[in-house]
Amino acid sequence: MCFTECAITSKYFKHMKLNHIALNIDHTEDITDFYQNIFGLELVNQFELPRALAQSIFGINHSLPAYFCKNENIDIEMFVLPEKENQGVAHV
Repeated sequence: MCFTECAITSKYFKHMKLNHIALNIDHTEDITDFYQNIFGLELVNQFELPRALAQSIFGINHSLPAYFCKNENIDIEMFVLPEKENQGVAHV
């Protein structure tokens, strides 16, 4: 059985729950192409992280598009950073 099938069916994740993971992604399309279609997550909320908050949390001096996806076992918050910045935006 492949990892993708396991992720979609949640067969092997019955006893595991991750309450919050934040990731940075390069393209908004990744949300649909990977996180929704392959990983089986539902897009719950889309928002813009204000510049001041992005600066205080991540040290980035501009607002960030953000998306919140989840299923029964995992909640993922994604920040779209098309430029390559290694500012520690991803956090668990």
